Amino acid sequence: MRSASLALVLCLSACSGGGDDQQKAKLATDLVQCRNDLTNLKEQVAEAKAQLQKALEAKTCLLEPVDIKAANAGQKHMEGNIAPEAVMKVVKQNSGGLRACYEKALKRKPDLQYVSAVTAKFQIENTGTAKGVTFAPHTDPEMERCMAQTMEKWRFPTFQGDPVAFEQPVNLVAK
Repeated sequence: MRSASLALVLCLSACSGGGDDQQKAKLATDLVQCRNDLTNLKEQVAEAKAQLQKALEAKTCLLEPVDIKAANAGQKHMEGNIAPEAVMKVVKQNSGGLRACYEKALKRKPDLQYVSAVTAKFQIENTGTAKGVTFAPHTDPEMERCMAQTMEKWRFPTFQGDPVAFEQPVNLVAK
């Protein structure tokens, strides 16, 4: 809008035959500056859009494929029977350890503040220990390693049967 006004004033000034050359030069300079400002603003908007898209993609959880292999016919398996409520209770009681890992990672890598949640994937063995802890989306290897080591120290209730797989959303909120 400003550049159109300046162009109109410049054109009217030039066409009228009146006015001095200094005023025309100032208007021309102002018009060039306005166009440069517009170009810079367009670049900043494009950069902001790219950053927003990157942030939105970081929240997307893509599940990794799981290999399913048939067991030997001679082996007998018993499906694990741990209550999901018992698992949730242990996770809630121990979530402070995960928060500590997140806060430590934030000090090292401040852009993690834009990651609001991850999904922990793990198995609980019938002895009550977690194993094979992974996270999606992958955000920071050091933070994930810290969180996995923390979860592997937790003690879940013991149960009968094969290991049971769980996926647990973890909200990442620093104090």
